[in-house]
Amino acid sequence: MKKILSFILAGAAAALTMSSCQKEVAPAEPEANVKTVHFNAVAPSTKAVLGEKDGTSYPTTWSANDTDVKISLNYLAAKDATMTPSADGASASISVDIEEPNPTPESYTFYALSPASACVANNAQYKSWTVEFPTSQTPGTKTPDESAMILAAVSESFEAMPTSSVNLSFSHVTAYLDFSILNLKEGVEVESIDLTFGTNVAGRWFYYPEDGSLSVNSGAASINLATSSTENLFVAVAPVAASLLGGTQLKVTVNASDNTQLVKTVTLPAAAAFVAGKVNTLKVDFDGIGTTDADIYTKVTSYDELTAGSKVIIAAAGATGFAISTTQNANNRAQTAVTKSEDGTQIVGPGDAVEIFTLEAGTADNTVAFHATTTAGYLYAASSSSNLLRTQEENDANGSFAIELGSVENGDVVVAQGSNTRNQMRYNSSSSLFSCYASGQAPVSIYKLAGTGSGEPLIVAPVEYSITIDDPQNGTVTASASTAFEGDVITLTITPAEGYTLNVLTVTNATTSEEIEVTNNKFTMPASDVTVSATFKEKGNTPTLQYTLDGTQSDQGTNGYATNSEITQNGIGWIAVANTTINPWRFGGKNLTNQDRAVYSTTAISSDITSIEVESGTATATVNSLTITVHSSAADAAAGSNAIATKSVTTGITSSTVTLTKEDSTADWSGKYFRIVYNVTCGSSNQYVQLISAKFYGVN
Repeated sequence: MKKILSFILAGAAAALTMSSCQKEVAPAEPEANVKTVHFNAVAPSTKAVLGEKDGTSYPTTWSANDTDVKISLNYLAAKDATMTPSADGASASISVDIEEPNPTPESYTFYALSPASACVANNAQYKSWTVEFPTSQTPGTKTPDESAMILAAVSESFEAMPTSSVNLSFSHVTAYLDFSILNLKEGVEVESIDLTFGTNVAGRWFYYPEDGSLSVNSGAASINLATSSTENLFVAVAPVAASLLGGTQLKVTVNASDNTQLVKTVTLPAAAAFVAGKVNTLKVDFDGIGTTDADIYTKVTSYDELTAGSKVIIAAAGATGFAISTTQNANNRAQTAVTKSEDGTQIVGPGDAVEIFTLEAGTADNTVAFHATTTAGYLYAASSSSNLLRTQEENDANGSFAIELGSVENGDVVVAQGSNTRNQMRYNSSSSLFSCYASGQAPVSIYKLAGTGSGEPLIVAPVEYSITIDDPQNGTVTASASTAFEGDVITLTITPAEGYTLNVLTVTNATTSEEIEVTNNKFTMPASDVTVSATFKEKGNTPTLQYTLDGTQSDQGTNGYATNSEITQNGIGWIAVANTTINPWRFGGKNLTNQDRAVYSTTAISSDITSIEVESGTATATVNSLTITVHSSAADAAAGSNAIATKSVTTGITSSTVTLTKEDSTADWSGKYFRIVYNVTCGSSNQYVQLISAKFYGVN
């Protein structure tokens, strides 16, 4: 039975001391078969802000911004819930639908996590949440980024679904750093600040509500602060013990609006630790620190830039400020924040958490390999069944990527050329990671550090080609793309005007003036532009029935096993090969396995045939396939050699008509010979398949 659980959140608490308060709310009248359970929260339950410091603590009030929270019963799949805070932020209410577990549990315990965006997953087996401490934060005035303030609560345990108010006592999962920069060089306009610690302080962590402990999943050591301020920046961090944090170095990078940086590295005190619900204060003196030019990576727009030794960053396309980080997870790459120019064309001063790749030639033709600087390996698409992006020591085709450069907004197409089919490198914004996919997710872009790399491009640029038409008023010719790489197969689409058909189609190398072979409207792109010329002619009659080979009638031929029947119908000679009966025509025999039984013409059909329809009837044999072919000579038709067109099917042979259509509109099938072959398997007694008719359509 579904139950509607209404969480009533009330009371304000000091962020660091968590003093409690309660507010009872009268239960609403339940609907039939619905139980309404009320909750009283004794601390904030969703995105929150810190008020003015009061003695030794900062009071926490609920924010009206994006008030989503996750609620789980017994660590089962967490549900999204929306809360409504009161005008003063001192109380709030929330409701969420939760299914009654099946089977009925021994006890009922409720778990809450705020904000919902911090929740990556929850796990009933390990009794944990997977939480994300943001690597990109926008601190407010003396308060952390609301999306970075993570709070959690655990209710008491009940033997049955509670019918009265339940207390949820929230506590801070995050620790906080009140950070300030002193004596910054005069005139510096701050655009962002990067804090790079000597240990993981952000990223993904496992949180265990039962005891409040955490362990790293895929952590990050750097946090980017999107702010122009330098004082009282409240940074939300993961709790870290002094044994890991104390005595390590912190690198502070100030990114200025003129693409310069100021960098200072300090050593943290030996006793330094980040404790959940506590605020540490740190002031870094930049007196005497001058500016240096920041490294600027620019969106690659030309294949000439993709040279061996080029230093590149792989980032989300457009204005999205995340790039592949130095953290290689088990199955993917974590994201890390970067500062992009307003138009998205540049990444300015990437922090230490951004992975810098060196381009090398891939193992497949016309591909590149991304060799990671920090993790010392090659990115590769690792699976055909899962979305994996891993790092390997020795490269192969799965780590060799073909690249199609695109715009800043649309990004680049980056596809591994190995056997693994989940091979498109993409950005997963909902999971905050980069991986390889068969489809979907967001595109990536490649950014290069100017002055790096040399030699010939690793990828040959696509060729832009032009199309000209000799007789455009009677039809059009278009191509499958406006650009192509050398060696690509280009398909031309021929669209004659009504009443016209294609007369002559030629493709010429625009540089050498040599004619290029065209087969079925397809040609191979040379290393230059091409010129496509076409002329059209009046169709005359539309394709009509020109000839019928009637398999239900004949006064000629021989019935019997292992005989060939010579037949003439309407002036065209045919031979039906072995094991036939005539009127009706039956092809088969006995004790046969995968045996061909054919009928072929010995006289050419003069009309320009455009399609052949073969209708089959009763079959007592197993019909493995039906093949229709077109030949230029009687000898080829008899031998089944040198077919100029073929249609073969293995299903639906006796239940529908099988049609071979001339795909190349420039081909001339007048004066051609035709062959129809059944492949059959027959038992110990005589079995067969019946040919009803073969109809030939064309123009006179």
